[in-house]
Amino acid sequence: MKVNAFITKGLDKVSVTVQIAGKDYPMTVKASDEARVLLAATKLNETMAFYKTNFHISEKQDLLAMAAFDAFFGKLSLEERKEELVQSISDEIEATTERLTA
Repeated sequence: MKVNAFITKGLDKVSVTVQIAGKDYPMTVKASDEARVLLAATKLNETMAFYKTNFHISEKQDLLAMAAFDAFFGKLSLEERKEELVQSISDEIEATTERLTA
């Protein structure tokens, strides 16, 4: 993965080239997002390698589809957990408020 730093319109941006499924994808991202972008590309390639090895999938399109499904399933699971935590915190605040005002 290639990284070049530059400044555009006062904002720190970096030019990053990530390789996904053997193909280079150049992009410009915030400098603060650079590590996350590189990690995302690494994790995507690792997920594809997992499916290739463990499920004997060889077509890149199928590997990308499975990796995308895996990522979205994880995202939905996190969103659900977040909603549960927010509700739990809200319930706890409400119960505490009721105890304090009683």
